[in-house]
Amino acid sequence: YVVVATLMDRLGGKPITYSGSQEVTSAKTRPMAHVGRTFDLDLIANEPLFLLAPPDAHLKASMCILLEVYQCKGRLCPYDKCVGWTAFPLVTAAFSVAAGKMKAPMLRGQVDSSVKLYRTLEKRYKLDLDNWLGNVYFKVSKMSRWLNHDKEYAVRMQYTSDLLGFDPTKEEQQQ
Repeated sequence: YVVVATLMDRLGGKPITYSGSQEVTSAKTRPMAHVGRTFDLDLIANEPLFLLAPPDAHLKASMCILLEVYQCKGRLCPYDKCVGWTAFPLVTAAFSVAAGKMKAPMLRGQVDSSVKLYRTLEKRYKLDLDNWLGNVYFKVSKMSRWLNHDKEYAVRMQYTSDLLGFDPTKEEQQQ
């Protein structure tokens, strides 16, 4: 199984992309095993997922985090398929990114884009308990855009330079 987290513009909407890029803002865990025995009740994904949220000035009240659980292709399943999903608001009432420990009910099956309200999501499992897959517990932490007194942009450029094997200090020394 793999857990995928995606930032959405609204519940039932489209993934958030940033200007100049068509890349979707999402993150996923490494594949993890679940044996599926009757006494195996938990699927624990104890690893961090990093998503780039918009700055506070660009936040919209409708933005949310979509969490999906995929069953990976294997001998029992010929293709990857979504077995559960949930959504959680990204923005608080104070128009900042939500932070803290969260709990959300997970619905069974593929993501339903016709769900536009959180109360509709809640009705789905209240009316028929078979729609409820379980609860997902997670922690959201807002990370600083500064690292060692450098702006995020400078840190990203330094990381990219290291990947490409480009050392700007050597070029400055040659001039």
